[in-house]
Amino acid sequence: MVFKEASRVTGRCATTGSTGADIREVFCDRVNFYATPELAGAAAAADPDLAVCSVDEGWAIGKRLADLF
Repeated sequence: MVFKEASRVTGRCATTGSTGADIREVFCDRVNFYATPELAGAAAAADPDLAVCSVDEGWAIGKRLADLF
């Protein structure tokens, strides 16, 4: 599936807790973007380790992690 558009209002980001040596392992390999809160919620319901947040919150998390590297 190709992700063509994301709305900052309705899009959601989901990630799992992780440890690793580089930003790709810590963030990029563990984050998924969903077009709607419902899609993200369904993914989170299927995996209790997922945390769902807004696209803006996901960007802020990624930025904070990138600043560590």
